[in-house]
Amino acid sequence: MYEIKNGILYKSGVPVIGLGQSYYPSYHTQKVPVPEDGDRYGEMVKDMKAMAEAGFNVCRTAALGNYGYDENETVVYNFDFIDSMLEEISKQGMASMIRLQGYSINMKGYPDAKMIDQNGNPMPFRWFWFVQCCVHHPGILQDSERLTLAEAEHFSKYPDLVGFQIYNEAGFPNENYYDYNPYSIQAYRKWLVEKGIKTPAEAKHYEPPKRRPHYDEDPEDWVNFRLFTVESLNRFLNHLAEVSTQNTTGIETFTCDTPDFINHGNCLRGMDYFAIAQRMDLMGITHYIRNYKADFFNASLALDCAESAAATFGKHAWLIEYNAHVTGCSGREWERETYTALASAFKGIVYYQWRADYPFPDSPEPNGFGMIYNDGTKTEKYDMAIQMTAVVNRLGPWLATSEKLRSQVGILYSNHANAYFDAIDNGDAISLGQCAERQYQMFRRVYRAVKEQGINADIQRTCDLANNPLNLQILLVPSCQGLSQKELQELEAFAATHLVFEMNQENGGYQLLPASAECGKIWEILPGNSYRLEALFSVLSIVPPVRIISRGDSIAAGTLISTDGYTACLTNFDDFERNVTGAIALLREDIDAQKAYWITPQHEEELVIEEDRTIRLPEITTGGFIILHRGTFEQ
Repeated sequence: MYEIKNGILYKSGVPVIGLGQSYYPSYHTQKVPVPEDGDRYGEMVKDMKAMAEAGFNVCRTAALGNYGYDENETVVYNFDFIDSMLEEISKQGMASMIRLQGYSINMKGYPDAKMIDQNGNPMPFRWFWFVQCCVHHPGILQDSERLTLAEAEHFSKYPDLVGFQIYNEAGFPNENYYDYNPYSIQAYRKWLVEKGIKTPAEAKHYEPPKRRPHYDEDPEDWVNFRLFTVESLNRFLNHLAEVSTQNTTGIETFTCDTPDFINHGNCLRGMDYFAIAQRMDLMGITHYIRNYKADFFNASLALDCAESAAATFGKHAWLIEYNAHVTGCSGREWERETYTALASAFKGIVYYQWRADYPFPDSPEPNGFGMIYNDGTKTEKYDMAIQMTAVVNRLGPWLATSEKLRSQVGILYSNHANAYFDAIDNGDAISLGQCAERQYQMFRRVYRAVKEQGINADIQRTCDLANNPLNLQILLVPSCQGLSQKELQELEAFAATHLVFEMNQENGGYQLLPASAECGKIWEILPGNSYRLEALFSVLSIVPPVRIISRGDSIAAGTLISTDGYTACLTNFDDFERNVTGAIALLREDIDAQKAYWITPQHEEELVIEEDRTIRLPEITTGGFIILHRGTFEQ
C-alpha cells in the first residue's frame, strides 16, 4: 500500500503528506509506554488502532530486541515484538519506519571502543548520547555494518516499511571535547596528509589540540580537528545508510539530526545537514523549538536549513521527531507547528510521541511527551490535533506535490567559519551551554532580517555555488571573516556573475563585495556603503511572493508552488497568542491565481481576489492555508 519515492510518501500510488507518531522509539529501558511485565502486545494493538483512527499514516519504531554473534560469528537476533508491531501497523493501514541502531553497537565487547575526552576519560553513559563508541574503531565499524545489514534484510520483508533510520540525534556529546581515542587520532593524522595540511613525516607523531587556542595562537589547528570530527561522524552515518540498502530495494534512508546545526557549539556536536542530504535519501531532523514569540525565527531557520540542504541535492525533508510534544502543550501550539513545517515544504511530520512514557522511578521523561498520557487519557491538544491532521490529510495530494517557491536569495553557511569563531570566541567553554560564538549570532541575524521582509531565503555553502542548484541571484554573507581560503575563492567566483553582500557588523547594514562591482553595473546604484536590507531589496526589485497586512506583523507566510497553483501557509506567532485580522497581497506577477480558498480546521471559505490582487482574510487564530488555484480547487 505504501512506498516512499524521493522523500514523498505514496499511498496506493497517491502522494500524501506523511503524518506519523513515534512508538517504542527509544532504547532506554525506562522510556517505554508499557513496562516489561505489562501486556505490551495487547496495549500496542490498542494504540496502533487508535493511532490509525486518529488519521495518522506512519508509525516510527525501533529495532528493539536481542542480537549478537553465534559460535560461527553469524549475526543472530530476536525482534519478535517489533515484528508483531510492524504487522499490526500494516494491518491498521499505516506505513512504518524503523530505527536500526540504538546506542553504539559493540557486539564483541571491545574494551577500547569508547570515545575519549580531552582528559583521557572514556565517555560516560548518558541516555541521550546515542553514539558512544569511536567511529574509527575497526571492530565497531565491522559490528555496525554486520548488524545493520542483518536488520535491514530482516525488516525489509514487511511491505509497508518505507524507511530505515540510521541512529537518532547522532552527535558528539554536548560537554567536553571528543574524540581522542587512538583510532581517531590515527585517522586524523591520515586526514591531515590527505588534505595537504601536513606531510607524512609531520603527521606521524602529531597530537590533536585538547583546548582552544589562546589569543596569540593560530586557530587553524583547532579548526582542522573540529572539521575532521564533523566529517568523520557524518561519513560513518552515511556509510551505514548505504550498508542498509545493499540487499534491499524501495526503502529510503534517513537520520534524525538535531537543530544543533543552527546552534552555538555545533562544531563540537558535529551536525551537517548538507553531508547527510547528499548521501541519504531524505533529510530528517528532530525539532523542539517553539514556533511562536521570539523563538519563531530560530524554529523556522532550522526547518529552512534542512529543506535547503535536501533541495540542494534534489531531495526532500521530513520532521522525524517533532515537538509533540509535551503532554501539556496546547492544540494551538500543535496547529502553529504544523503550519510552520508545511510552510517550509516538509513532506513528512512524525510527532513525538503517541503514548507518554511509563512513570518508572528515575525515568528520564515520565508522562512527558505524547498525544495521550500513559494511562490512555487524552491530552489537552488531542482533539484539535486530530482536526488538524484531518485537514492535512485532505490537502495531502496537493501539498505533497507542491515545492517551495524560491526567492533566489541565499544565506551563506560555513562549517569552517563555525569552527573558526568557536576557536576564538569560546575560550575554555566545555559545554554547549557555555558556547556563544559570533558566527551563529550573525547567521541568525541575517536570516531574521530576511524573514521579516517576507522572504524565505535558502541556505547554501560556497561549494554549492558553482552549480547553483537553487538558482540564487543574491547571496548574503554573515561575515567573510572565518571563511577558508577555498571558500573565499568560491565566493569570489560566484560574485563575478551574481550579487554578493556582506553584513556590516557595526551597523547591521549590507555592503556589496568588491568582486560583485561589475555585476549588472550595480556599483553605480550602490557605491560602496552599507545599506539596510529593505532598501537593498527595494532597489533590486526583490519582493516576496505575498505580503501579509496585519496588526503587529506577527503573520509569517511560506509559499509553495504546484502544477495548478500555489499555497500560502500562514503562521501566527504573536507573543500573546492574539487572533489577527488582515489581508494578503499577491506581489509576484507569476502568481496567476484565479480562485482563492481559506482552509483551517475551524473554518473554510472561498475568498475574493480584488482587482489590486489583495485578498481580505478571515480572523487568523494560529494560521491557515490559502490555496491559490488557476481553476477550481477540488479536495
